[in-house]
Order: sequence, then C-alpha cells, then structure tokens
Amino acid sequence: MSDLISSLQSGQSVPSVNRTGREITDNDVANAKNGSRQPAQISQPPSLAAHGDFTARAAVGSGIARAENNLITNQLVSRRSGYGEASAQAGALAKLEGIICAPASDLCSTMAALFDGRQAFASPPEPGREREKVLATGKQLTDTFRQMDRELAEVQAEIDQDIASAVDDLNKQLMQIGDVDTRIVTREAGGNPADTLRDERNRLLQTVAETVGIQYNEMDTGGVSVQLPSGAPLVMSGDVGCFSSECREGKVLLSLSHGATSTDLSTNDLGGKIGGLMTVRDETIEKTRTALDQLAEEIAARVDTIDSSQVVMDGNTGQDFFNGATSSNGSTTLLERYRQLAAGIRIEVSRNTTALESDEDSLIQLQNLQDTIAGASPEEEMMLLSQYQGGYQTAVKSLSLVQGMLDSLLARD
Repeated sequence: MSDLISSLQSGQSVPSVNRTGREITDNDVANAKNGSRQPAQISQPPSLAAHGDFTARAAVGSGIARAENNLITNQLVSRRSGYGEASAQAGALAKLEGIICAPASDLCSTMAALFDGRQAFASPPEPGREREKVLATGKQLTDTFRQMDRELAEVQAEIDQDIASAVDDLNKQLMQIGDVDTRIVTREAGGNPADTLRDERNRLLQTVAETVGIQYNEMDTGGVSVQLPSGAPLVMSGDVGCFSSECREGKVLLSLSHGATSTDLSTNDLGGKIGGLMTVRDETIEKTRTALDQLAEEIAARVDTIDSSQVVMDGNTGQDFFNGATSSNGSTTLLERYRQLAAGIRIEVSRNTTALESDEDSLIQLQNLQDTIAGASPEEEMMLLSQYQGGYQTAVKSLSLVQGMLDSLLARD
C-alpha cells in the first residue's frame, strides 16, 4: 500500500504540469507569426524523506522560460534602420528617375537639333530662317527644364510632408518605449519576470529604428538607453526626447528637445526613413536641380553667341531670347553632361535597389535565426501540444487507476 500511496503523491502534480505546458504551447501556436516562444520550465524536486523512507515527487512546472539572443535583436534594430532608409528613398528616387531619365531620349534629340540648327544658320545663305528654328528650339528646351525643376520642387514638398507627418507617431512610440522600459526595470527589480514587456520593447525599438535610425544599449537595471546615429539621446532612465518639425529656408527641418533644451538636427544626425528622405531631398534632388540650371545657362549662353543685333523678337532688334542668362563653360558637350546626369540618377536608383534587397534578405535571415531560438514554429508547437495533451490524459488515467486500487485495498480492510 505504501508504494501505491507514494505513486499517488508523486503523480498528483503531473496533470497540472501537462496542463500548464499545454496552455503555454497553445498560446505559442496562436502567436506563431509574431509572438516569442516561452516554453514551460519543467523541474524535478528532490525526494522527501519520511520515517527513513524516500518518497518520490513528480516533476512540476516551475515557471516560463524566455528564449532570447541580444546580439540578434541588436542586429535586427540596425538592419531595420537601413531598410527604412532604403525603402523611403526608393519611392523618391523612382519619381526623380521618371522626371529626368524618362524624357532623356527626346531631350537629347532636341538638344542635338538646337545645335545643328545653330551651326546651319551660322553659315549662309538663309540665316533668318535657321535663326528662328534655333530660337524656337531653345525656348522649347528652357520650358522643358523649367517644368522639370517645378516637378522636382513638388517631390521635395512631398518629402517635407512625409517627414512632418512621421513626427507625431515617432514621439508616441518613444513615449511607449520610455513607459515600457520603466515598467521592466520596476518588475525585474522586484524579482518578477518582464518577458512580455521586453518583447513589446523590442518591437517598438525596431519600429523607431525603421523611422529614424537608432542605436541602443541595455543597462544592468534591465532598462535601455536609446540614441540617434549621431549619439543624441532619445530615451535614458525614463527621460524621453521629443521631436518637432518646422519649415525653415523653404524646407521642413527637425529638432530634438529634452525639457527646455532644444537641438537642431541635420541629415547626419538621422537614419531610417526620415534620414533617407532628407538625403534625397537635400542632396540628390538639390544637386539635380543645380545641374539642370547649369545646363539651361549653358544653352542660353551658346545660343546668345549669335549676333544679338541680328536677333529679332516681338519687333525688338537686339533683345536676347535667353534674357539675363550667363555662360558656364565646360570641357564636355551639353549632350554629354545631360546624359551623365541621367546616368548618375540611374546608378543611384540601382544602388538603392541593391541596398534595399540586401536589407530585406538580411532581415529575413535574422528573423529566421531568431525564430529558431525564440520563435514559435507551428509544426513544433503542435507536436508539443500533442505531447502535453497525451501526457495529461495518461497522468489522469494513472491516477484514477492508483486511486481505484487504493480504494479496493481500503474496502477490504
């Protein structure tokens, strides 16, 4: 009878252990796509000594384990920043390519016709007719360049809107990181696990990294310090910075404030989506507009080399068609310079596409690697679920059998 009693005592916790494991695994199955894996911890308590005999005790569910790799989490945050930058630039660069590169063939033909006509009318016998063709072609080119410049300015304005609209969500996410971070420190200081809060913080860090680019470090307290790529602090021991946007010098600029202290931010301070958009706006598009202006000036200067005293427009002898234009001499022809401009944009688009694909591939690989450590595989979790369910049913049957045998023995007594 003592053996039966010992079996009954040791087996009483088994259904509970399997039930807990089943509940946790069932939750992992439900969160297989975005949840972290938190398998049950099973421990074997030591046997109890009573009256010189040892009574075995069954394994019990002692808690929930959290699988995590901080190195992978850091790499995910870093890659999110690069992905945000490249993905944001892709849309802006596609518009730039459409404005400059799509009409490149027609523009080159028009420019070639301009200088063919100029050379023709510089040689008699019919200079008047050829002069009119040159002036008409020159006006067509300048109108085209002006339209391109207007379209590029519109792209810059759209980028400004995207940057300004991202600020509110960014500030909310930073506040959430600060709040979750404080709760993690408080719970863990009291000896309580904060696994779910840590998962939430990791997701927020990746979201913020994709928007503005960050780097972070976990402190001994369990809290994190979050900084911009330039090192400017965003979150530190409950202190959360706040972004603000302002239109200055014809474009949206950002500043970061902590209390009464405010710091203006440049493109070099930022990463992610916002940093990528600012780079395209302030560097790529601005350089393109400058190159177009120089081309227009060069065209004006070359056409105006025609004897202005022979140019007749609106009945006014001696009025230059390209009013107020200046010459900008270069070692390459205008056609070559425009082709180089278009080719440079295509190269930039190709470079960004490669970077975006690389970041996407890296994110997939890092996420898969994390899933092997901390993720939930539906197939594996279903197998565990089946094992826990079978263990629970077996344990209940065993306890019922032992209890029945004890009841029979007691009834005989």
